[in-house]
Parts: sequence; structure tokens; C-alpha cells
Amino acid sequence: MRISYLVIFFGISFFTTPSTTFGQDSLATVVFFRQGQLIGTKTYQVFHDNKVIGSIGPDKQFSYRCKPGKVTFKAITVSEASFYITIEPGKVYFLECGVARGSMEGIATFRQVTSAEAQIKLSKFDQRASNQFSFTPSLSDGKKDTIDAIRNMFRIKKRYGRLMGAFFGSMALYSVHQLTFTVESKAMPNSIPVIACIGSIGTAAAFYKV
Repeated sequence: MRISYLVIFFGISFFTTPSTTFGQDSLATVVFFRQGQLIGTKTYQVFHDNKVIGSIGPDKQFSYRCKPGKVTFKAITVSEASFYITIEPGKVYFLECGVARGSMEGIATFRQVTSAEAQIKLSKFDQRASNQFSFTPSLSDGKKDTIDAIRNMFRIKKRYGRLMGAFFGSMALYSVHQLTFTVESKAMPNSIPVIACIGSIGTAAAFYKV
């Protein structure tokens, strides 16, 4: 009887103990994200094996689950652009999307970045996604503090950028309003063009900060 109980006990243990092999994630996760910019704001679709897996625009992100191995992602804008990457099961990869400048202007771009860089950039426009794919607990305290400090810096930069945009934008609107009423009378104060110039430059600088 003792032998029978032992056989039953080990049989139950075999089937109820979690398997480290089959319990692991057999798929990989690829996170696509794109920061907003003043130039190149057109949304485009991302393909995998000629299948649309998502659309990416300024300040947008999406994640895609796929089988491991050599994978090709592509996008078609003014012409086709492809990105090749070898992925492993259970891992998360980050691809920063954008639009090329210069001689290749308008062509979609892909760039693989580290999880730390992706967290910082995602936190600028999607804090929830940044926290979802956060791996900071595995980092040292010094690195976590550095990432948190950079995140706070970008939040402050964005906040002051909006304030600058409101201030200098008001200056620019005021100068346009004054120009409208003084250009016909030819009694334009010398300060109006100066205010218009400062307002325009300040507004552009504020958009850059944001």
C-alpha cells in the first residue's frame, strides 16, 4: 500500500508542478512608438508578412506579439522601407519609428532602442505605456534615479514649453492685430515689427521644447 501511495503522490506532483519549459512565453513582444515632431506628421501603416499590424503617428505607440526568429517589418510611404531584426521568445523589443529627412525625406524609418531609452521617450506622451513596459526594478538604484530624473526633466521642459508658447504666441497675435490696423494708416510704431519677430521666434522655440 505504501508503494501505491508513493506512486499516486509523485504522479500528482508531476502533473501539478509548473513546467519551466512550457510555462515560458513562446512569443516575443515588439513595441513600436513615435514621438511627435513639427515636420513629418503623416501617419503610416506597419506591415509584417504583408499584413498590417498597426498604424503609427506622432505621439502614438502599439505593441505586437509574434513568433521568434528573423522578422521583417516594413512601411510604405513615398517608397517602401524595411527593417530586419532577430527576436527571441519571451523578450520585449522597442522600435522607434519616424520619417527621414534630407534626400530621403518622407521615407519611414525604424530604429531599435534600449528599454531605458524607450521608457524615457514613451513617458513624454504615454506614461501608462512607459510604466507598462518598465523594467526599472531590475536596474540599480543609481540607474533608476537617473531615469526618474530624466523623466522629470522632460516633464518640466514640456510644461515650460507650453507656457512659453502661450506667452510668445500672445505677442505674435498682438503684433498681427496691430499690423492689421496700422498698415493702412502708415502710422506703424517701430516696436510692432520687433514684437512680431520676438513672438515668432519665441513661439518656434516653445514648439521645439514641447
